[in-house]
Amino acid sequence: MTSHRIRNASSTPTPGDLAPTIVVGSPSPLSGGSDSSTRGGARRSRRRDSRRPVAPRIALGLVVVLLVGHLGATLLWSSAANPVRAAVGEETLRGYMLPFFQQSWSVFAPDPVSSDISLDVRAVPTGESAATEWFTITDRDIANGVTHHLVPSRTYLTNFSLARGYFRAYQALGDEAGPAVGQTLTDGDWRQELVDDLAATSSAGDGAVRSYVDYEDALNRIASAVATAQWGEVDDVQVRVRITPVTPFEQRADPAPNPEFRFVTGGWRSPLPDSTLDQGAIDVLYGPGGRS
Repeated sequence: MTSHRIRNASSTPTPGDLAPTIVVGSPSPLSGGSDSSTRGGARRSRRRDSRRPVAPRIALGLVVVLLVGHLGATLLWSSAANPVRAAVGEETLRGYMLPFFQQSWSVFAPDPVSSDISLDVRAVPTGESAATEWFTITDRDIANGVTHHLVPSRTYLTNFSLARGYFRAYQALGDEAGPAVGQTLTDGDWRQELVDDLAATSSAGDGAVRSYVDYEDALNRIASAVATAQWGEVDDVQVRVRITPVTPFEQRADPAPNPEFRFVTGGWRSPLPDSTLDQGAIDVLYGPGGRS
């Protein structure tokens, strides 16, 4: 039988002792203990952390600040009059929220949406004297983003919201502003002239006038880009918003046979340039080869 003996690490082996020996004792300094390895790894980890670039942290901080600011502005815009909203200022809120971040609760009761809305544009191509036929931007938006899409895109709502906001801004001006809205302004930047004419004819006040001109400005830019996609370079554009009444729920069994269409047609305008629009993408979406 083979015997096994346990000796201390400091003991001296007996000569001729061939039995296996199990050494019991502390690891030698040369073996590198686990504690020193852990401390060294922690120091290396801290050095790596200190060398991480600060640019991503700054970018994340900016995103958080912008998100908090946007949510705060949206909350103020949707809320009733309050001291914080008054301190920020109505014009400041309007300038930020309109037209792209407009909030609306009209999808809910007790006063849900009761009409459909479409945005049309026509133009006078460069080198020609006759105007084109009306092109319905809304139909193309629905064809591109909604029809036959399992998960419809909400991007088409941008133009839809612009058209609805434009119609409401026009209503706020009152009927006496109709001639000023429908006049032809084709000599360069027409916005200030339109502001002056509306201020002279409408009793709605400066806020309503500015709101309407902001909406017409935005519609002119998108309509000019769409007109360029459809017909090439254009000299003048005209925008029309078409309202189609929807049969109310309580009258669903007896709908009106011929619903009355309403139109708000702006005058002819010079195209306003917009460097923020990708004309190539507009050409793909609204060019002659697109779906309608």
